[in-house]
Amino acid sequence: MKRRSLMVSVVVTLAMGSLGVSRLQAQDSLQVLEELTLEKKRVLILPTDIDEEDTHSIDKEVTATIASLAVRLGRFEVIDRNNLRSILAEQDLVLLGLVDDSSAVAMGKIAAAREALLVEVLGFSQKGVRPESDRDEDDDDSGVVGTIVKDLVRGIVEIATIKAREKKGKDEELYPGNIQTALTVEVRSLDVETGEALYSFVVGASHTGGSKGKSRAETMKQFRRLATKELKAYYLLHSQVLDSQGDEVLLLLGSDVGIRRNMVFTISEPDRMETFGDKEIAIPGRMAGYAVVSDVSRDSNRSVVTRAWRPIRNGYKAEEYPGHVGSIRVAFCPPVLSSYYSLGLQLNASAIHSGSWGVEVGACNLPDSFGDRNAGMKLAAFGGKRIFNAPTYSIEGDITASLDIAFKSDDEDERVSTAIPALILSGRLELLLSAKTDLVLTAGYRFGGRSGSWNRLEDEDSQPSVWYQGTPRIDISGLFLTVGLQFYTPVLILGV
Repeated sequence: MKRRSLMVSVVVTLAMGSLGVSRLQAQDSLQVLEELTLEKKRVLILPTDIDEEDTHSIDKEVTATIASLAVRLGRFEVIDRNNLRSILAEQDLVLLGLVDDSSAVAMGKIAAAREALLVEVLGFSQKGVRPESDRDEDDDDSGVVGTIVKDLVRGIVEIATIKAREKKGKDEELYPGNIQTALTVEVRSLDVETGEALYSFVVGASHTGGSKGKSRAETMKQFRRLATKELKAYYLLHSQVLDSQGDEVLLLLGSDVGIRRNMVFTISEPDRMETFGDKEIAIPGRMAGYAVVSDVSRDSNRSVVTRAWRPIRNGYKAEEYPGHVGSIRVAFCPPVLSSYYSLGLQLNASAIHSGSWGVEVGACNLPDSFGDRNAGMKLAAFGGKRIFNAPTYSIEGDITASLDIAFKSDDEDERVSTAIPALILSGRLELLLSAKTDLVLTAGYRFGGRSGSWNRLEDEDSQPSVWYQGTPRIDISGLFLTVGLQFYTPVLILGV
């Protein structure tokens, strides 16, 4: 689809959402941070150049989606179009179908706002594409002659399909059951006083598969997820530590601005001012740790400090962390409690919350009943629950489903393999070493862990192995101990 010649935009006018005050009238008279969030941002959605009769308009759907996301986030005060009409009627203005930067600034001034968001649909297209299953057929082992014949037949079929479409009309889709949908939306923030662009981001979403309706629905689902993240980043919530006791902090933000359980805040020292010549410069405070919201009231919340590498004190600043914090863990299982050992790489998608989950891949070495050692690979999925938490260490219980695959040569010198499933119950101790690194000790018991039959690797029919003096057995059940290092990193897991 060509880029739209007309700008179709939704103007979201934002009233001042942060208020700086000099003192908080509290018992300890804490100094309130200037960027502290004290109220919602007022969101005014202006009408766009859309056809009111067209219920399938992508512009109308994007408009409704943005309004819905703003409501769900809880940090925006949303004013609907009916209220807007009455506001503009009082000013003897008409509803404009097309909104540009200058009109957005004018309307923002009328609404006594400081910023305006222009949301523009840059592109939207839907077209049928050739299914992947058809393209995969090109990768088989048909040989040169077979490939030439297939290409010839495919070309004849496509020509016939095109001619059939020409008879029905040019708008007929070649692949109506495999529609590719693409949507691109740009959001720009303007200063109402000056018209200067302050902030912008672009959200692109796409999906291939299914009918037009299904493909469009999946694309919008992806768009909602990405737009939510961007809206959070545009207006992050800022709080302050009112009280710090052990592994808990009291923060000055509550449900009235959209705070929910399990939201993550970074805790940092207050900024300090330094004078260089005739300039006074704010030096950002050092980050001290992470806190996860556990209980929420209307005006405040209690959060659990899940990691802290510096002492957290009253008056420290807290900033919403819009993403997830994951970890990469290198774990070594030495042959201490058994002769089995392994080296694995564990990916934890939710490392600082009370519950965690992830996957593991690695290499292992497994002894068998013949007295031989066999190289293998390990695959596992785990989930856990934090049992005890402190800023510098934590204890977690895990349950893991694992699959070890051992490799060996049978008595006819053919490569064979066997799968060894197991269920693992374990406890894990994480000791903080630095801001991004933990020492991890895990102990547990492996249930099951016994090999089945051996099958040849090169045989498509999975023919059994050949053994002249009995089949070797592998048993890795029992106690185990692992030691490792855990490295924290942002992960791309988004939720709405």
